[in-house]
Amino acid sequence: MNIVLDSYRGKILLRRSATKKVPAFVADIDVGFPIESFDSQTKAVMELFKREEANELKAEPRNSLVIPNFGIGFGTFELPALSRFKMKDVFSTKFKSSFPNFESYYVSEHEYDRNSNGSVYFYSFARKEGIEQVLAAFKNNGVSIGAVDYFASAYASGMNANNPFPLATLIVGENSSELIVSKGKTVLSVMGLGYGSALLLDGENYMNSGVNPNNDKARQFAGFAMDNFAKKVVFSDENITKTDPNRGLSFAKPKETRVLKDDVLATYNIKNNFRRFHSAILDTLAYFSEAPWFLPLNEVFLVANQEVEQKLNDVAEEASGVVFVGLPVKGLEPLAEMPVSQNKLFKSGIQKERRGFDWKKFLTLEIGKKKA
Repeated sequence: MNIVLDSYRGKILLRRSATKKVPAFVADIDVGFPIESFDSQTKAVMELFKREEANELKAEPRNSLVIPNFGIGFGTFELPALSRFKMKDVFSTKFKSSFPNFESYYVSEHEYDRNSNGSVYFYSFARKEGIEQVLAAFKNNGVSIGAVDYFASAYASGMNANNPFPLATLIVGENSSELIVSKGKTVLSVMGLGYGSALLLDGENYMNSGVNPNNDKARQFAGFAMDNFAKKVVFSDENITKTDPNRGLSFAKPKETRVLKDDVLATYNIKNNFRRFHSAILDTLAYFSEAPWFLPLNEVFLVANQEVEQKLNDVAEEASGVVFVGLPVKGLEPLAEMPVSQNKLFKSGIQKERRGFDWKKFLTLEIGKKKA
């Protein structure tokens, strides 16, 4: 049985193909709240076990799980061009120096590019604690999970398995959106945006930024800094998020938002929202057009409703040469029916070394050089 935690629509999808021994099984379960963190994923799983559909999972000897992209990170290291059998140790040491809590992560890496000047290593990583929490929720309720993958990886492997070219896919849900950049079966980036079509199409809302729509976090930080200047108060996320955004900086809005009224104002706001959204997408595409990627991404596959598709293409025609190619709204449904393979990310990590390490030699790139 395939279990897909659908964060775009706040659903759990269950799919089982028919065999000679068992009939097909299909269920779409609305959990009633956004799935946007490991805690909410765990909560959604617990809600699943209150329903009769969960009995089908318990009867299966092996289930496959696709989790949302939340908590999956990506990065690159530029390393010296050493022999390949030495690169794993060098990568591990570089990761340890960058992430002192390295034992807390799943880590998977491979060499993305190599030339005479050096090597570029691409890696993906995820915090073990959150994923193990979700898996424990299934195990504690008598459900066996045999394979785990995250949405973008399952999408790239299933939908684009035979396509070696780089692809950009934009998925716009009601409350969240994600831009997935992949090359073949490898996911290179997942840009998550904390809003979806509901905010984009809200004519009463004027977005200040495509990355941080209302700049609330920046205003909270500014307000906290001004209120606690020269005070012995810890600068922590917890304290900052308690600050009223209105205590911070204010941003002037265009005069059109004060002059225009009713439907004309709503049209103006919606067009602005899509312009901001479009600019955030272009920033990501521009990043992957440069070193070390050099990926020409002038076409973006789009999973969204028709209104979002139309308005996004209207803005694109004015501002850039990027084309948004609409896929059916149910274009993600086949994913739930495809075989799910175990992602090697969730079986790998970096272990603590038993022996000491000469950091001086590493930092001066002496490791791996031939002795005179």
